[in-house]
Amino acid sequence: MLNYLICSTPRVGSNLLSSLIYGARVLGHPREYFCPFQVALYGPELCGFARVRNADELHRYIDAVAAKFGSHGRFGIKAHLHQLRQALELGYDFEGRFPDRFVHITRADVIGQAISHERAMQTGAWTAQHKEAGRTEFAPEKIRATVHGFAAENQAWESLFRNYDVEPYRLSYEALCADFEGELAQLLEYLEVDVRTVDVPAAVRSATNHFKTQRDALNDDWRARYLTWVHERARMQQDIITKRREQTQRRAAAAT
Repeated sequence: MLNYLICSTPRVGSNLLSSLIYGARVLGHPREYFCPFQVALYGPELCGFARVRNADELHRYIDAVAAKFGSHGRFGIKAHLHQLRQALELGYDFEGRFPDRFVHITRADVIGQAISHERAMQTGAWTAQHKEAGRTEFAPEKIRATVHGFAAENQAWESLFRNYDVEPYRLSYEALCADFEGELAQLLEYLEVDVRTVDVPAAVRSATNHFKTQRDALNDDWRARYLTWVHERARMQQDIITKRREQTQRRAAAAT
């Protein structure tokens, strides 16, 4: 079986990518199988492995998931970095068992990614199918922390690739949205699928009917306010530096 890992951070379109892959009908259904909170969705026979305690239990769980959700000799897992780290801490045999291929999806617009994440955290609406609950509040400090956090996670993924001597297939959210069919076809080839055997347009229609862009005027408003906040913060910090330098110069002049 050809195993592949979709490496991601939150809000980069990884659910959309998984849906596109699933729609191809030849690569299984890559989901967050390392996430214990989602295991209950995969059927009662798999739920017992949601609280795995050691490597043997984890390996049996993954074997069961692969048997149920793999397809045509291929099986994929979508994982955020902390999920993979938890699996490794349990003793998952990363090199010996999984994966054969790596797909790293990123988002060039990290500010937009962070804003999308903060809004989803506040409302609980992680996809367009979820109804927003509660009020939204512009939180520039949290957005800023998330921007830096996502950058650090991407660097950590790169470190993992170097440590395991891996060159992943690289895909961006922006490129995917600009050309669903073309990007999916190239990915299928990377995963050793004959594109001629797949109805790529049908896979795209299925995925894009299910996953809709959530960005709206509120996201744009938060972006404008965040950029203003960052600029003002930088100006204030520069003013502090300038005043301290002037104070130092005055003290030096007085001492002479």
